[in-house]
Amino acid sequence: MTGSETSQMLTSFAHVLWAMEVVGQGFALPIEDVGVISASIRVYEAWLLDPAAKPVAMRDLKGTQSEQKFWQTIFQHISLLFEPRKASGEAVSAPWLPAPPPKTTRTLSTDEDHPFDPVRTHVELCNQVLRIITSATRKLGPSFDQDTWIVMLKVLLGICDGLLREPMERDRRGWMGPGSVQSTSSPVGKEKERDREKDREKEKAAIFLEGDDPGPRMADQMCEELVWVLMEVWLRSRVFRFDMWDHLTKLFVYWTHRVEVIRQWSATILGLTEGVIGLLYGKEGAGNVHLS
Repeated sequence: MTGSETSQMLTSFAHVLWAMEVVGQGFALPIEDVGVISASIRVYEAWLLDPAAKPVAMRDLKGTQSEQKFWQTIFQHISLLFEPRKASGEAVSAPWLPAPPPKTTRTLSTDEDHPFDPVRTHVELCNQVLRIITSATRKLGPSFDQDTWIVMLKVLLGICDGLLREPMERDRRGWMGPGSVQSTSSPVGKEKERDREKDREKEKAAIFLEGDDPGPRMADQMCEELVWVLMEVWLRSRVFRFDMWDHLTKLFVYWTHRVEVIRQWSATILGLTEGVIGLLYGKEGAGNVHLS
């Protein structure tokens, strides 16, 4: 669908919407269908960021409400990827993609130190989509109308709230944290600690396969990136609607048990404060907000 010949086939907005309904379903598939999910991501990435790959119908609709609907639909579809999901053990047949991996078992890797980890794969896909969202807002943001910005912000708020209000995985499962590790000053102690760390990694990798809820683990691994993207997109949107800020403040309090959330919020406030100081005292680059 990303090739120039295929994009020429979508000659009307109705054709584009039909194709998007098909592509969008790929984001809700089980994680075993990583090939189909990745293909869906590549299609939407090309349609957003590569003008040559955009369907020909959309090139003719540039600057119209149909183009805004096109972008809004993409953002709504990709939000489906962030729903935590348990392994089903089966992959959907996709003849145009490489053969799927064998049926999921407790360990899908011959490397005992690095067992197959579907949750990590899911997180990598989600982070890839977050980078696409960031690139899209930087490149296409000036063309977004307020409704498209609102859709984008609601999508990000929903993603963040769905994951970040989850309990932290290490607290929920009672894994041994750094504070509970006994002295490892001796070579024997260090070796035992390395063995314990490998066992903990294997246990984490098995969560998804055992049918436990993968949400807390996903949230732990994605927290910093999620909040960073939300803050950047929010500032770029320049949305001043009271109801949107009310949604943010009401939801944000449910995420503050995560130190990464507090850290990123502090970085955002620091960036805004430095921007205001620059405007007041005429520093170079005043008006720009830098988030670290």
